[in-house]
Amino acid sequence: MDRREGSEDTKTQHWLEALDGGQLRPAGDSTEDMQSAGSVPDERPVPEPPVPLGPFQLMAEIGRGGMGVVYRAYEPALRREVALKLLRRVPSEANLQRFREEAQVTAQLQHPGIVPVYAIGETDDGHVYYTMRLVRGPTLEEVVSESRGDLDGEEQGPEAREYSRFQLLQVFLTVCRTVAYAHAREVVHRDLKPSNVMLGPYGSVHVLDWGLAKLVKPSPRSETPAAPLPLQHPPEAPVRLTGGGRLDTHLGQIVGTPTYMAPEQARGELAVGPAADVYALGGILYHLLTGRPPRDGNQLQVYAALSEGLSPPRPRSIDPTIPADLEGLCLSTLVRDPAQRLGSAEALADAVQAYLEGRPLTTSPETDSSFLRTYNTRTYRRPSVTVDVVPLVTAATGPPQVLLRWREAPPFEGTWALPGTFLKLEERLLETARRTLRAKAGLPSIDVTLEPLGVWDGLERDPRTRVIAHVFVARLGREAPRTKEPHLRWFRLEPGDPVTLTPVDDDVERPFEVAFDHAQILAAALKAL
Repeated sequence: MDRREGSEDTKTQHWLEALDGGQLRPAGDSTEDMQSAGSVPDERPVPEPPVPLGPFQLMAEIGRGGMGVVYRAYEPALRREVALKLLRRVPSEANLQRFREEAQVTAQLQHPGIVPVYAIGETDDGHVYYTMRLVRGPTLEEVVSESRGDLDGEEQGPEAREYSRFQLLQVFLTVCRTVAYAHAREVVHRDLKPSNVMLGPYGSVHVLDWGLAKLVKPSPRSETPAAPLPLQHPPEAPVRLTGGGRLDTHLGQIVGTPTYMAPEQARGELAVGPAADVYALGGILYHLLTGRPPRDGNQLQVYAALSEGLSPPRPRSIDPTIPADLEGLCLSTLVRDPAQRLGSAEALADAVQAYLEGRPLTTSPETDSSFLRTYNTRTYRRPSVTVDVVPLVTAATGPPQVLLRWREAPPFEGTWALPGTFLKLEERLLETARRTLRAKAGLPSIDVTLEPLGVWDGLERDPRTRVIAHVFVARLGREAPRTKEPHLRWFRLEPGDPVTLTPVDDDVERPFEVAFDHAQILAAALKAL
């Protein structure tokens, strides 16, 4: 039987065989996908600096990985220092293609958080290289260690300094935005970790090591919404490779760093996509909050935990000072099932931004902007039908009063909505409206005039509601009747755009936002008076 279709034990054996076969990156890798500098079967000698290499002067070695060596180099023609990555493997067609693809992917990701590629070339003696901007600074892993006092006597460079949790979250926010940009270009990083994030001078943050990046196939045309949604940023073309491109990793080829790796990536699945990067971002956030990776120990222990589906310890069990909101956000990214994981790197960035600004975290796709970007008619093609009622009172003096429901709990915390109820198939709309007055508004329905106001079901209606709303106006006379419903309150209804609501019983007058398109409904109700 194929191990991929077997039990958890055979999956574990598959992972351990991959680990033993050298397909896995060690958990202790540093920046630029560094592995041990031991022998590589197809390795070729590389120059020892200082020495000229084509139009460059190699100054010093910065890092060494399984495929290349990175040097600090000087470019006399432009009088600048650059980072030069040299292919250290025998330039077979496969090695050359992979090296060129790495350069192409990185070059096409033009973002302040990604180190730009300057040029790719080959010397007369057959050395293949590409050059990038030379960036200096500590890695995020070093900064977290410095900030938490976990250096064990090691000295950091002059750039390293202590960061507060607020500052670390600002750095993490930039990392999330950078990864979200790559996902928009159909590129998945696949090896996100604190050691692959560098903090440069003047507040710059760089996501490094795109050598394991993978191009993901765009969603089928049938998955797109029937009507176009407004874009948050100008559209950009996806990354494209010459020679056809390497869109898929072979089944069973496991790449990445196990301590931050998503379970589906550890299984070597073909369908690894942006959700795997979201998991790794959650691992980085976990590290920022607790000072340790979500999974610790040697690689056998890490893969055993992945195979058994064990969740990482809750961050607050390690550090009780971690805010509960941040713990919940972190755990929402470390869910084993990709479909249940936080939806996108952009959604994670939005939630972190909300926390930094002191706003409630809205990580649910029901309430954040990521839902509108991923909304499709296949998922929500069967809307529900509701009957909403606008209880209106025309006071003797002053503006009309309206009864609204306050949703204290998420996903509509701090917003206001109309009393409404779902339609029963066996009852008429008018009967549903009267039932709504009794059950939802806590008001008597006898001797109340109910007039249909309209139906809200157009394309402009917020798709998060997923309903067709039949709205009735209930004229309740000139005095606001009392209601026993605890979450209902009367508001003065001031006309305008948008409609202004002021609590009748509050001493301090302040406007309140109305959920979804109910402001349009209230404006229509005012005109119907």
